[in-house]
Amino acid sequence: AIDTYQDAVAACEYLRRETSGERPLTWDVETRGDQYNKDFRIISVAVCVAGSNTAYVWDKKALEVARQPFIDLLGDEDLVWVEQSDYDRVSAHAAWGVGIAGEVRDTRLIRSLLEPGIQKTLDAMSERVGMGGYKHEFAELLETALEGCIPKRSKNGRGFSPLQSIMFDDCEDPYAREMIHKNLVANASVATNGAKKKKSSHFEPEAWLYALVPS
Repeated sequence: AIDTYQDAVAACEYLRRETSGERPLTWDVETRGDQYNKDFRIISVAVCVAGSNTAYVWDKKALEVARQPFIDLLGDEDLVWVEQSDYDRVSAHAAWGVGIAGEVRDTRLIRSLLEPGIQKTLDAMSERVGMGGYKHEFAELLETALEGCIPKRSKNGRGFSPLQSIMFDDCEDPYAREMIHKNLVANASVATNGAKKKKSSHFEPEAWLYALVPS
């Protein structure tokens, strides 16, 4: 994990040294909110050389103090990147206003050429490389996070109330929790009032839940 600016510089130097066209850089981001909204954030970045067991991770704190070396990595025209869809790249542009300057390869397109009939979802692809099941495991963490946002029905019940004390509150991202809670309350109110049970917006809790999973 990256803790300091010096860690970030050393990590990016290693990645530049070890990568090549045959061993491109691969990366993944986790985000909070909806892309291009003012409260959209990248909350973690993981990057490694393809085929390597060494990955470098910038968590939320590291991105606050040591993001620039990674942004410089994205801006290096000599580097080759591989990704699953363009979500990570679009997120970097939405959050930081930067893109990938070098060559970009998409595993879905490559797999389509090699095996036209196979599914290209991340779940299906992870099974192909022996890493299946992690999505299901993480879904349990997201469910727990959501339980901490639902409107509290009683004083001692589970859930969240904006009036509760923050003295012992260890929430990873109070703003994300508040956004989920507020929209759950609004949608419940719409349904209770008989407005054809339509959602009050296109709000998707999952876009915010990753910010509530403990680091």
